[in-house]
Amino acid sequence: LAHYKLTPRVSNAINGKKLSAEDYFLNAKAKTSKFNGRTMLTPSELGCFLSHKKAIYEFLEGKKKYLLILEDDVTIENNILNLFSN
Repeated sequence: LAHYKLTPRVSNAINGKKLSAEDYFLNAKAKTSKFNGRTMLTPSELGCFLSHKKAIYEFLEGKKKYLLILEDDVTIENNILNLFSN
């Protein structure tokens, strides 16, 4: 990202597989959506969801104008700057 003059801020992820049973069941049930016909998230899906939620809250507590959440295995295309040109 430095090549594109972007400074990332890495947020520590939440490992859904390490959540207590209580934390898992308090958070895993989908209230409005179904995921592939299921209403419960897997531990990995829940960890991903909670990690993104945490990153959004951290962003809202700060003074930045924009937030872009990328996974650690993202592939950045050469034309990514088009996303930021507008």
